[in-house]
Amino acid sequence: MFCCLNILPVPLQICMGMCLHQDITEEGKKAKLQSSKIEQDLCEHARTEMNVVKILMLGAAESGKSTLIKQIKIIHSHGFSEQELISFKPAVLDNLLTSMKFVLQGMGMLRINLANKKNKVHARSILSCSQCLGDDQELLPFVAHAFCALWADQGVRVATARGYEFDLNDSALYFFENMSRIIAPNYVPTETDVLRVRVRTCGIIETQFQVNETIFRNKMWRKQSHETLKSLSSSPFQLLFSE
Repeated sequence: MFCCLNILPVPLQICMGMCLHQDITEEGKKAKLQSSKIEQDLCEHARTEMNVVKILMLGAAESGKSTLIKQIKIIHSHGFSEQELISFKPAVLDNLLTSMKFVLQGMGMLRINLANKKNKVHARSILSCSQCLGDDQELLPFVAHAFCALWADQGVRVATARGYEFDLNDSALYFFENMSRIIAPNYVPTETDVLRVRVRTCGIIETQFQVNETIFRNKMWRKQSHETLKSLSSSPFQLLFSE
């Protein structure tokens, strides 16, 4: 393009050169402003990150990593909103269903019979149930009735008390004892329910909270990631101490 200027008359060459110089100058100004803004953003980000402590939670499955992060959210953050609590409802009811199935299976292993033979129908309905919620996200009536009948059965109570013999999870008794509240219509989980519920987590879950002037970013790790390991302040390993 610039070689073509040589075939133009000198006055026109001067005019074209001035125009090109002006265009380049304007582009340069825009680029300089953009560069300056990027540098300011990077400096601001660096100042913010100086007060951030990054913690990566590691540990075996069911060692309590999720529970600890939930407790941190409740104590040091704003806790759970009502919408967040409602989102745990399917998980709580699924935990209740899974726990009752586990107890019924444990009864077979321990050779414990149902005290009321009529409850065999309820036991079969629970063992064959794969989904305890209806389309309206409310507990199915036959499941609610089966829960109540089985928990009132002395055989189920005895098996639950011996749950340590078949690795019944430690939240099962809590959900059984709070069953009447949990299976009620329009049930909304409490923060204690959320702490007790077990939901398998995959990937990286991040929680941010602040103590005084320091911001903590807590992550749970289930898959190796080079990016996750960058700029960590600490990486505690959580252990489960079983009875």
